[in-house]
Amino acid sequence: MTFQGIVGVDMSKEHFDFCWMNCSLSIVQQGRVVNEASCIESFVDQVIQTWGLDQLQQVTLVVEHTGIYTQLLAKAWLSHGGRLAFVPANKVSNLLGGKLKWAEKTDELDAQRLAEYGIRYVDKLEFYQAPASLMVQLRTLQRQRKRLMKVIGILQEPLKESKTFDEPAIYQQLWELQKDSLQALKKDLKNMEAQLAKLIKQDPYLHRLIKLITSVTGVGIVTAREIIIATQAFERFTPQQATSFARCAGVVRVPHQTGTRAREPGASTR
Repeated sequence: MTFQGIVGVDMSKEHFDFCWMNCSLSIVQQGRVVNEASCIESFVDQVIQTWGLDQLQQVTLVVEHTGIYTQLLAKAWLSHGGRLAFVPANKVSNLLGGKLKWAEKTDELDAQRLAEYGIRYVDKLEFYQAPASLMVQLRTLQRQRKRLMKVIGILQEPLKESKTFDEPAIYQQLWELQKDSLQALKKDLKNMEAQLAKLIKQDPYLHRLIKLITSVTGVGIVTAREIIIATQAFERFTPQQATSFARCAGVVRVPHQTGTRAREPGASTR
């Protein structure tokens, strides 16, 4: 199989900019595609037909990691046997831009920089594999649970302050005006928790993982779910990679030393 280069993709909600760059860092083609399923399918067809590829794996997508906005492109690309790697924008900026960063920034330039990163640091690319449907559901519900908790907190905090500092009549008025919303949100949260528990219970492996993780003192069900989501049910880390997992979690004490000078090791960051 002949390697034809890298396509950098700068993603947004409405569209994405792409830049096809060959191994000599020359731009072969660039453009913009609407972030909709039909437009993305046309883009993939263009890559295969217009660019004269025998296999989609001859070109690797290097995509800015922007969460849910990338899902349509990832699904279409993977369904045709392609390879893609998600890269955080700050990693590209740190490695290519250096301490001075870039004075100019556009979507088109970002796509070029992502392509250049993919060629210069091809050994750092981690190819993406779509998670199982159950893991996608678990991640989606867990994220929505966070949002529910945040909204409940936003409403409850002023009530607590009012109860402490305001006249009772003012507090009572606030409570009466929003108690229905709070009660409904709390009911939704309870239903969300029940659905999350049901998802985990229906999969014996996840159910066992939850029991193992929560057997650790101080680790609750919410943290356990976050660990499972972050590690893709420990597919990203084998039992022999405990140190790598600890680094990913940001809890490893990393030594800092240069010459004869050293300072107290601190926790690593992701």
